[in-house]
Amino acid sequence: KMKMKKKKRSSRVTALGEAAAGLVGGLFSCSCTHPLDVVKVRLQVPDSPYSGTFDALRTIARDEGVGGWYTGLRSEYVKTSVQNFSYFYWYSMFKGQYLKYRLATRLATLRREQKDDEQVCREVVAKNQREPMNVAVNLVVGMLAGCCTQLIVNPLNVAQTRIVTAGKKQKKQHNGEGGDATISVGSTISSSTSILGAMVSITRHEGFFSLYRGIVPSLVLSSNPAIQFIVYEQLKHAWLTMRKRTTPEERVLSAAESFVIGAIAKTVATVVTYPYIMAKVRLQWKAKRAAPGEPEPIRYSNTLDVWRKTLKSDGFFGLFAGMQAQIIKSVVATALMFMAKEKVHQSVVRVVDKLNELY
Repeated sequence: KMKMKKKKRSSRVTALGEAAAGLVGGLFSCSCTHPLDVVKVRLQVPDSPYSGTFDALRTIARDEGVGGWYTGLRSEYVKTSVQNFSYFYWYSMFKGQYLKYRLATRLATLRREQKDDEQVCREVVAKNQREPMNVAVNLVVGMLAGCCTQLIVNPLNVAQTRIVTAGKKQKKQHNGEGGDATISVGSTISSSTSILGAMVSITRHEGFFSLYRGIVPSLVLSSNPAIQFIVYEQLKHAWLTMRKRTTPEERVLSAAESFVIGAIAKTVATVVTYPYIMAKVRLQWKAKRAAPGEPEPIRYSNTLDVWRKTLKSDGFFGLFAGMQAQIIKSVVATALMFMAKEKVHQSVVRVVDKLNELY
């Protein structure tokens, strides 16, 4: 009874432990990869003056100083903290509910078949904890967690996009039609604006629902972490099985293993969903008002409108503008996040188990 009680007490804090681990892992990866995040957003907006990832890094450093690589870092910390804590919390909660349902179903089957002796029940409980969710269930759990997270985080995403594309200096580029295009969000938001200040400014000038621009592709992109986690969990399970690591202690991944598996998982998810990533940024971005005599800046109404206008102006590969920076950033950030998350979560579990032993 004592053992079962401790197990139950530990399971109640699993979601919180996962959320805390995801938060710390996300902040760590964010600090390491923020310059690439700035670059990929500026490459994704229309009429970007940069030819590629390295040109953007070089030009930003020249025009804005190295500090330009870290434009919006503080607001990115806020966004990342909310996003990762929320996602890992909801993912763990939905996963926990499914595992409880699966265990209850299996135990009910044993009772109907009159095979519910103590030893068999113990084996079923152990198998339920060890056996991963199948691909379909994992996809649903990941998407539900992603959707719940996006409803909370989308206003932060809009504000962060405006801050990052503001820049300290605007670089103009001749657009071939007698005017200059510029990546700017206007005079109300600058690179030094706080994320709260940006949200207030957007609400005041464009209305509250402007904070939910790009929410449709954002919800679709809930499949991105779902795909990522499916690949990660399946690769992790396959690797541990191949290495014949069956005990709870043996089934803990090393930092290097977490890094490699996380990198592969995120690469797959990024390539599959990239057109939606690009569409979301363009919907959340806002161009500076055209000066007298200049052509009106391009505007988008929805995801399909983004794709149609992008295909017309930039061709098929325009849908993948900035993907190099996105993949590098996403792969490195996610691999670092998983690596840190695994270590933090192990520490949380050890502390909780120790407290259970004491109390």
